[in-house]
Amino acid sequence: MDARKILTLTAALIAALCAAQVCAPDSDAAGLDGVLISEFNPFDWEGVTLANYGGKAVDLNGWYLTDGEGKCAFSYYRLEAGKSVTIVRPDENPKSSFADREGVIDVSNAILSVDNNYLFANGGDQVYLYDSWGTCVDALCYGSKTISDASLWSGSPLSISGSGIYAVRSGSADTDSASDWRISAGGSAGHDFDPNLRFQARVTPFVFPDSGGVPIYDAISSAKKSIHIEMYQLTSKNMYALLCDQAKKGVEVVLLLESNPYKSDQSGVASSLKALVNAGGEVKLIGGDIPGDRFNLVHAKYAVIDGKTAVVTSENWTVDNLNGKIRDGTYADDYGNRGWGAIIESEGYASYMEGVFAGDLGGKDVRDFSEMRYSGVSPADLWYQKPSSGSFRTYSAEVCPILSPDNSWESEMHWIDAATERVYVQQQSLDDFYRDWTESGSPLYHMNSRAAAGADVRFILNSGNESERIYAEDYAERINEGSMIDAAAMDKPYVHNKGLVCDDVAVVASVNWTSPSFKTNREAGVSIISSAVADYFAGVFERDFSRYYSYEGISVTIMTTEKTYELGETVTFRVSAEPSGTYTYEWDFGDGQTRTTKVPRVEVVPKQGAHVLKVTVKNGSGGSASASMDYVVVEPAGSVSLTITTTAKTYKAGDSVTFKVSAKPSGTYTYVWDFGDGQTKTTKEPSAAVTVTEGTHTLKVTASDPSGDSAAASMDYTVKSGSDPGPEDSGGSGGWMKYAAIGAVILIIALIGLSRIKR
Repeated sequence: MDARKILTLTAALIAALCAAQVCAPDSDAAGLDGVLISEFNPFDWEGVTLANYGGKAVDLNGWYLTDGEGKCAFSYYRLEAGKSVTIVRPDENPKSSFADREGVIDVSNAILSVDNNYLFANGGDQVYLYDSWGTCVDALCYGSKTISDASLWSGSPLSISGSGIYAVRSGSADTDSASDWRISAGGSAGHDFDPNLRFQARVTPFVFPDSGGVPIYDAISSAKKSIHIEMYQLTSKNMYALLCDQAKKGVEVVLLLESNPYKSDQSGVASSLKALVNAGGEVKLIGGDIPGDRFNLVHAKYAVIDGKTAVVTSENWTVDNLNGKIRDGTYADDYGNRGWGAIIESEGYASYMEGVFAGDLGGKDVRDFSEMRYSGVSPADLWYQKPSSGSFRTYSAEVCPILSPDNSWESEMHWIDAATERVYVQQQSLDDFYRDWTESGSPLYHMNSRAAAGADVRFILNSGNESERIYAEDYAERINEGSMIDAAAMDKPYVHNKGLVCDDVAVVASVNWTSPSFKTNREAGVSIISSAVADYFAGVFERDFSRYYSYEGISVTIMTTEKTYELGETVTFRVSAEPSGTYTYEWDFGDGQTRTTKVPRVEVVPKQGAHVLKVTVKNGSGGSASASMDYVVVEPAGSVSLTITTTAKTYKAGDSVTFKVSAKPSGTYTYVWDFGDGQTKTTKEPSAAVTVTEGTHTLKVTASDPSGDSAAASMDYTVKSGSDPGPEDSGGSGGWMKYAAIGAVILIIALIGLSRIKR
């Protein structure tokens, strides 16, 4: 071997040793790796999904899941890289989409050994995953239960509520907190809300009943290649006639309908569906009481035409809504519903919605019309009557998609929270869960926050029939009295709308403000970023509002926003009452204390615990209004926390070791170090180097800020005499010195070989 080869080989070996040290795995890495919990469902067919995020297959023999009481253990199972397995517990309910898919096994499978008390409580529980060595490799908690071990979980538990809802790991980091997870439903297409996902478009806005659905007829008539429609209800025979004509011309017409609207079926339009099938169209029905049903309801109302244009509406395509007659400015109750719609010319947005349509069409819960019990009906005799002609303006805009159950809540709350000038909302439905505007989980809370910040905030709710009218009028009165939102109840035309205007953004969608609409339905909508389009819908809204808003009473708003106080602290609560005048303010602090003032503020030292502040404002004529706010009083906690971040606990005598700590909150601290062997040190940095001495010692560190607040932490460590401290040696220079010594030996051997060659 010549000298150059020896030197090259030596350099390569030393470089490899150095790289092995430098590239050793970082124990604090937050990326996804190995087998982790990727989904969790505590409800019907409850189960856990394990995913292998690593690059190699993992033998799960000896691994087990536990809730802290019972176990579900693997006797053998090889989980390939990039694959997942879902373990479910069957129950009497029909199979959910969580359980009805590939890669699912139930607890009776021979590869599993399951205790009877391996059960997850609906109200809250912990979930732990242990490997075959008995090490907990992943954990989560939800509902009322927490995990106290900070190395496994930090922060609040997940909030998972309702059948069909489960948690899905999202993102590329594992922070062992709720931020790693999103709440999903079986029909989720995996589209998280992204306000920057925008498509350039030309948008034609219109409203029902004024438009008669004419823009929809025009868009469908323009199709040359394909018409794909996903709809809750399509009952207009004139639209069916147009679709039949288009199918006969060779246009691909595919109609995907909800199987069970109003807990009924589509038998009322079966003859029209038959006519469309006979004309060459394709009719599919989705959902119903069948295994694997992904959605509570398919409540969307959209179409994609030629892959270039989308139609999005808040309204079903019914006889009245698509009556084909333009009646701007008329409000007779037999002309259909109040709703909004938009024609969106955008290949990007159309392509996005084509993907949603294809995903929904391809599920196991989709059946062909021929499989339905009413498919043998005679086809309807249909002929198309061209609607009125009219002019509808088109505007340049950006559009951002909205979907349920994927992202509709996040999307709509984002636009409300971002508004500074106006928030106008017109809604058919607001369920009980969302009616308390003092709770952050209510859309009205977000609206009221904008009103408190000075925005013009108005709300129109439906009072279109007798059963709804009394409630709607009373609730609008309560909103006006207790919040800063101006509210009105509207009966004609029937409010079926689900529209928002937030500054220069208009939202056209099928999303009612109900829990199923946000969480378990398939809903579709679009956020249109355009001042012109927003002004168009705002103008229609303002005309409706002016006809129905009549409130002249008191409105009271709690202006204090802080909700956590320390025990012994004097707290000032403030309110604002409108219109301006002389009032009496009755305060109930929820802790047994009450007070009455003549000014809109009060000071109090509240008692420890969680309370609800209630303020009643009264005028001299007997009028009153109330508002409430929850708050909590806690014992004072230390403002400084300290953690020793050095993990190695074994060293070799004579090593120079650098110990490190982390203090919170960030700031300037003085660190006093006691190394437990007689050595001490004071630093301004969160680290200290020391030459360690033989023995077992306790490191003690105290961090103090300029105000005198301090925190302390301690750690035991061992220093051995001249021996290899073992695999834990990662905190000092001993590990590096070992590799350097090996490299030196190799270099000496190489030099000896070189000298022999020269001789």
